[in-house]
Amino acid sequence: VSVALGIFKLTGADPKASTIAGVNWGRDTDCIAAMAAGLSGALSGVGTIPAEWIATVDTATMASADTLYHRSIEEIAKGLYGAVRNNLATLQQQIDSLEV
Repeated sequence: VSVALGIFKLTGADPKASTIAGVNWGRDTDCIAAMAAGLSGALSGVGTIPAEWIATVDTATMASADTLYHRSIEEIAKGLYGAVRNNLATLQQQIDSLEV
């Protein structure tokens, strides 16, 4: 995690640069690159990720027999966003119930 955070910082949260730096770091490169690029993409937005990279990952995910579920990056992102929104709504209901 510390290497991924360092790459995230050093690349200025650029997903492409974070991915390349993570892959070239050595050792557990897939996890390092995924963490650094994931943080970068979350901060800077999907528009900063090359479209062909997203298409490549989506295609490989759909074709893989080893993937547990076949969802696109967009579907996963929308699901996570929905989960966070639901959690915030639940927390807000709890706060509202305390302010009676």
